[in-house]
Amino acid sequence: MPVFNQLIAALKPVVQPMPSQDEVRPWLEVIEAKDAPILAAAMLAGSDRLLSLNTKDFTPAVAERAGLVIQTPAQFIEALRAVVQRALQ
Repeated sequence: MPVFNQLIAALKPVVQPMPSQDEVRPWLEVIEAKDAPILAAAMLAGSDRLLSLNTKDFTPAVAERAGLVIQTPAQFIEALRAVVQRALQ
């Protein structure tokens, strides 16, 4: 847990407020309406990646249109583990 807490502190996650309808509207053509606020919030935050278990809706095509890396939490941890392993070599 101490290492996890250090990683979270270093990553500085941000909780975004619910985007307005005007901020959500452009994403309605990219993803289903129920998921558009999540995508809009990520874009408004200037995120470079979005973590989601919803691989049905947050597809590679959505990632490409949004210019984001979309990963499951497990994929993110695997990528993070690879970075740490490279740094330790």
